Amino acid sequence: MGKDMLSDENKAARLDLITGSDAAIICGLSPFCTPYQLWLYKTKREVEPDISDKPAVKAGNMLEGAVRDWLAFVIKTPIHVSNKMYIHAECSWMAGNIDGFIAEDSIREEAIVEIKTTSSTEGWGDSGTSIIPRNYLLQVAHYMAVCNAQRCYVAVLIRGIDFRHYCIERDEQLEAILIQKEKEFWSCVQLDIPPGPVYNKDLVDYLNEKEGVVLNKADYKELERLLK
Repeated sequence: MGKDMLSDENKAARLDLITGSDAAIICGLSPFCTPYQLWLYKTKREVEPDISDKPAVKAGNMLEGAVRDWLAFVIKTPIHVSNKMYIHAECSWMAGNIDGFIAEDSIREEAIVEIKTTSSTEGWGDSGTSIIPRNYLLQVAHYMAVCNAQRCYVAVLIRGIDFRHYCIERDEQLEAILIQKEKEFWSCVQLDIPPGPVYNKDLVDYLNEKEGVVLNKADYKELERLLK
């Protein structure tokens, strides 16, 4: 079941939690929503727009099972599906609905699975690497923290024909940065105080270093402008 096909009850429950799709928004790295807009939704001042009828969302929901089966075929490992909402063992406000998991045994969920469909190649590295768009990287980092998983297999179908898969290993430093930013945002929700300007230079610098990105002076000036 795609995350956009959740029941009304599940969608309502997600308003009282921080989920994987919120991670990049909170960090100011989502192209779809701002932290202030998310705060309006979480405090129930505004209702999040229903995008379930959009063609891209419909396609993603309908193709999720096929892409998951394709991934299972490629990595030669069964993928299990669960409609359970997972909650972080210590941070009770952190939650996630995952697209699948690979169990090392009947108790421990060693690896999780995230499925995407898109019409753009932007941010997606070669199949078999660990380069995925940063907003999705933060999403899977959130899920790995919630599920205590050591890795996440990500599969994407681009333009309906280009299948790629990735293996993202758990990164505790990235996870710590992300959890701190989510904690600060959740405090704003709990205290009913709008979030201030997002400071994410620490996160961006870490991701640049992790990905081996070298910025020139013009890039730094543009980055400083965006972070003001």
